[in-house]
Amino acid sequence: MTVDGEMIKIAMQLIHDFDCESDGKIELDSRAVASLTALLETIAVCGEMDDITFDEIFGAVDPVEAGVTVLEILAKHDVVNAISKIVDFIGVHIDEDTDDDFLFDDIPDALESYGVEGIVSLLEHAVSGEHNERSRGVLIQAVNQWGTRQEEIPDSVKKLITHGLDNATNNPIRINTDLMMLVVDWELKGFDESIEKAFSNDRIDCGMAGEWEDVRRILHAEGVGFTMPERPYNSLRDFRISIGVGVFSKKSIFLDGEIQEEAASKYLDDAVNQFASSEEGRQIESGYLHSFLDIGLTYLGVTVDAMTVGDVREILLDIFPRKVSMEAKECAAVIHELSAFWQFLDRVHRLELAKEIEAEIRGMLAEFRSEMSNPANFGMAKSLFMAGQAEGYEMTNEDDMHRFFAEYNSRLATLDRSRMGNQGANTRIDLPNESSISGMSLKMRKKLLEKKKRK
Repeated sequence: MTVDGEMIKIAMQLIHDFDCESDGKIELDSRAVASLTALLETIAVCGEMDDITFDEIFGAVDPVEAGVTVLEILAKHDVVNAISKIVDFIGVHIDEDTDDDFLFDDIPDALESYGVEGIVSLLEHAVSGEHNERSRGVLIQAVNQWGTRQEEIPDSVKKLITHGLDNATNNPIRINTDLMMLVVDWELKGFDESIEKAFSNDRIDCGMAGEWEDVRRILHAEGVGFTMPERPYNSLRDFRISIGVGVFSKKSIFLDGEIQEEAASKYLDDAVNQFASSEEGRQIESGYLHSFLDIGLTYLGVTVDAMTVGDVREILLDIFPRKVSMEAKECAAVIHELSAFWQFLDRVHRLELAKEIEAEIRGMLAEFRSEMSNPANFGMAKSLFMAGQAEGYEMTNEDDMHRFFAEYNSRLATLDRSRMGNQGANTRIDLPNESSISGMSLKMRKKLLEKKKRK
C-alpha cells in the first residue's frame, strides 16, 4: 500500500495541536482537510501495514482513537465535504462484529458538533442504506445528540426522518427504531401516521422503543387505527429466550456456551409440574415430557419458548429413536402427552408457535412409531436395552439388567475364544451408567434409581 508520508505527518500534527487547544479550534485550510481525510483512509487499512510503517506513522498513538479525533476536528470546523470519508471510516470500524464500546459512545460525541448542513448529510447517509446498519445507527445517534441541543429542528431534518419511516418496510428494524426515537426524544409533531404504520408492519423493535400504545401516549397521538401484530418484534424478548429465560425459567440456562445445571433442572421440574396440574395434564401420567424437554436443552440448546416445528421433528424422529427406549404401544401415549402439553402452552402461555407445533405432533404418530421401531436408528445403549427386553429381561430392574449384561458378555467371550483360541479374549460390554440411559422416561429412571438407593 502507498502512504503519503508528508500528508500523514501534517494530520498527526493537527491532532496534536487540537488536543492542546482548550477550545478545540485550530487553523484548517484545504491542504489540512485533505491531510485529515487521507489519515482516515490510512487508518482504515492500518491492519495491512508492516510493523515498521505502522510505528513510523502512529508510534504510541492508537490509530482508531486518532481517527475519532479527526472526526471531532472536522465536525467542530463544520467540514461538510469530508462527510463521505467520515461515513466510510465509520463503516470500516463499526460492523456487526464490533464490540468496542468506546466507538459507539465517542463517535456520536465527535460528530454532534456539525451544523445543520452536516447533520443533514449524516442523516442522508443513515437513511440511504449504503452502509451496514450498525454504522448507520451510530450516525443517527450523532444526529440525536445534536438535536437535543436545538431549540427547533429544521424542516430538512424532519423530511429525512419522514422519508426513512415511510420506507420502513425496506429498512432494517434497527434503523426504523432509531429514526422513530428521534421523533420521540425530540417530541416532534406530525409523524403519528408514519410511526403507527411502521409498528403495524412490524418494523419497529418494541424491546427498545416500547409498544405502539406506549409511544402514542408519549406523543399524544390520536392514531388512525392500524392493526398491530399479535406478537411484534422485540429484541429484548428474543435475547431473553436465547439465554433460556422464558415461561418456565426466570434465570439464564445458557451462559458462555454452557448449560447452567441448577437453572436447567428447575426449568424441567417447573414445566413438568405445571403441566401435570393443568386441565390438559391432569388426565395424563407424565412419562416422556421430561425426556423430551431434556433432549431439547441438551442436544438442541432450546427451551419451549424457542422451539420450532423443525426442532420438535428432530427430537421425536431423530434423537428419540436413538436415545429413548419404549415399546411400540407407548408411542401413541407419547404423542398424546406432548400434544396435550402444547395445547397447555397455547392456552396458558400463548406461545407463538404452540398451535402449529401441536398440530404437527398430533399428525405424526405413524411416522414416530415407524422411526422408534426401526433398529437402524438405535444407538448402542438403546440397542442393548431393547435386546434385553426382547429376551425377557426387565431392563428397568437393576438385577435383571446385571444378569442380561453378564449373559451378553459371556456370549462375547465365547465368541472370541472360538475365533481366536484362548488367547486375548477380552471383549466386554460394561453396564451402562446413568447418563447412557438418560433417554429413559422419568418414570423408568425413578424406578431404577429407587432400587439402587435401597441396596
